[in-house]
Amino acid sequence: MICLPRRNRVIAFDMSENRAENDKSGFSPLSKAFKSDPTIENYVALRRKHPDEVIKVGISGGIEWLFANEDLLRSFNIPSNLVAGSLDADPDSISEFSLILMERLIERNDAEKEGKTHLASRGEAISDSQVNYLINMMLDSLDWNDDLFIPRDLIVLIRNQIGGGKDSAIAKRLKSHELEENAEFIGAQLLERGETVSLRKVASILQVNASTISRMYPGNTLIERSTKFLEQMKRGSKSETPFADNLEKRTSQAETE
Repeated sequence: MICLPRRNRVIAFDMSENRAENDKSGFSPLSKAFKSDPTIENYVALRRKHPDEVIKVGISGGIEWLFANEDLLRSFNIPSNLVAGSLDADPDSISEFSLILMERLIERNDAEKEGKTHLASRGEAISDSQVNYLINMMLDSLDWNDDLFIPRDLIVLIRNQIGGGKDSAIAKRLKSHELEENAEFIGAQLLERGETVSLRKVASILQVNASTISRMYPGNTLIERSTKFLEQMKRGSKSETPFADNLEKRTSQAETE
């Protein structure tokens, strides 16, 4: 008998039955143990204990939810048959469904930019929580049908909802770090050639506004940072950046502008 903690109570099941034929529900005891407590704590405990077993993870409403919410879908101009196809893990249906959801989000965002706020809370536009639930349904359908192919349209929709796009805070930090490294590399090359390191010149080579480089290096600390970068390059502790091959061309262009 295996016992797993669930906050203040315990889930218990007999693993000897897990490899036996599934019961009428279609789920093995292991999958049922997860569904009874679909938390990450329970899942990790089950997965670590039984790494080679299949655990069905779908927990959303499925076809029952569809029957109960046809009017809601109709209000957002979402075809019920498209949702049904998605629940069968049909890739074309999932792709089209994902595109429609993104279009509804775009329409909502455009309306909000025009001052039409609180549309989602009034039920006049689809909400993020509703979109996220429908995403979960599509993901669960892949599990139910043992078809784990994820269409790219769904990937884009998921990325938008979890904040993984190019405008995310992490993406912006990575871009800023890359820009800094490129600026210091260019500054180091200019110093090596005996040329003056100016914010404007470096910005021109990088094809960004001088104010962008100025904000990154207040008090023109770029010279100091470039000097350190050059020292590290000479010691072999700094690898070349993506601008290495194009530096001569970019410098020449900057000088003629």
